Amino acid sequence: MIDFSALLPVAELTRARSPADLIGWVDYTLEAIAALPETKEPALMHRRPFKEFYEEIYPLSLFVTRYYAGREDVLITPNLDNRHFDAVVRDGSAFPPVEVMVEITLARDPQEHLRVEHFVKYGRVSLGSQVLTTGNKRNRETSVPIEFVEHTFLVERTCSWIKRAAEGKAANPDRYGRSYVLLIAFEDWIRLRDEDMVTLTTFVRKNVLILPLNFRTLYLVGMWGKTYLRFPLLESEG
Repeated sequence: MIDFSALLPVAELTRARSPADLIGWVDYTLEAIAALPETKEPALMHRRPFKEFYEEIYPLSLFVTRYYAGREDVLITPNLDNRHFDAVVRDGSAFPPVEVMVEITLARDPQEHLRVEHFVKYGRVSLGSQVLTTGNKRNRETSVPIEFVEHTFLVERTCSWIKRAAEGKAANPDRYGRSYVLLIAFEDWIRLRDEDMVTLTTFVRKNVLILPLNFRTLYLVGMWGKTYLRFPLLESEG
């Protein structure tokens, strides 16, 4: 029986690292998890401590890869306690050093856990199809029929999930402030085309930036590492 907390100890998950060290550690850990058959189900289902790794540390590393790679004057410290931020980025290029609090949230299908549960059980699943369920948690039966889904529908659905994730943070503006940035991580497996990026950007400007988001900057980061968008929320950040 593998002690998964030994594979991902809190001390390692919250260790302060340079951008290069964080990126390297995440890549190494992804390979270590994939190499152990026993980790497949708990990792896919995001059971602790995999939940913190995949839902906070991994998107943080994608953000750092895009915006801080190669910086030797930056230190990133993930946070897993109950304070209202998921990481601190300490930028030593300024004097005194500037600290930015990073709040991370996921934009995804509310039934994603059921889709993954189906994949774990049957070894295959459609990523775009609707998840159908019967019964309750004790006797639940889940099916994900293979069906053709319009690409435009997938893009629109992704936009709606991003808006819902932002609304969750806009509901509690007093928790944040000018030293905070919001990172919304979403699944970009649908191969966003140039016109899709225009659609996504326009949607965010019209439907998300109007929300009372008490952050200095909004970042959208694709979990497949293909999409990065930045939206300043303060005039000084434009």
